[in-house]
Amino acid sequence: MDRKAVVVTALFLAVVACSPKPASQVESASVSAVAGDRVDCTAPAGPATTADELKAKYGKNLVFGDVGGPEGTQLMGAILYPDDPKRRIDIVWWDEAKTVVSTVRARGEDSRITGPLGIRIGTPLTEVEAANGKPFLISGFGWDYGGYGDFTGGKLSREAAGCHISLRFDNISGNGAVADGIMGEVQVTSDDARVKAYAPVVTEISVGWPLPQGVKPAAQ
Repeated sequence: MDRKAVVVTALFLAVVACSPKPASQVESASVSAVAGDRVDCTAPAGPATTADELKAKYGKNLVFGDVGGPEGTQLMGAILYPDDPKRRIDIVWWDEAKTVVSTVRARGEDSRITGPLGIRIGTPLTEVEAANGKPFLISGFGWDYGGYGDFTGGKLSREAAGCHISLRFDNISGNGAVADGIMGEVQVTSDDARVKAYAPVVTEISVGWPLPQGVKPAAQ
């Protein structure tokens, strides 16, 4: 992996990974759903779920291959239900042996995956704000690392969920008002009137875990 790819991959995984609490302290932020149709801290995979375990469970519905990252990067992983955009879930491992999960992600306008606290693709920002119990920070829209929420101190925070929950937001209707100060490499709050006027909705749901000590990341 060249130096730029390493940096880009690290930035992407930093967005969706943060130190989890011990299992005894984990309070799941998920709602009841059929296994495989949700993304949370335990489903369809946890941090120690191996590729072999997933293959044994899902069989032909799990296909190994590259998973798209930012700036055209490709991350080593697998796709669950690759031919069904309503159920598709991307899974990425940290290591070559595929024994340490880094990220589990659902995205795409057709996705019907249920995320933490019942959040889905297309859920309006105002509903996520209510589910979180407080406003939150969002990186400015319109670039590769834009539109990601920071739920520190809320119900969607790592402390409440047991893993890092990442939701990405954007306007997909084309009807939102674009204003100065909310686009690009800035940080704004979800209760900013300019953000509300932009009318963003959830476009991506992911959970993640940091690279454990002693685990060598795979060369992508």
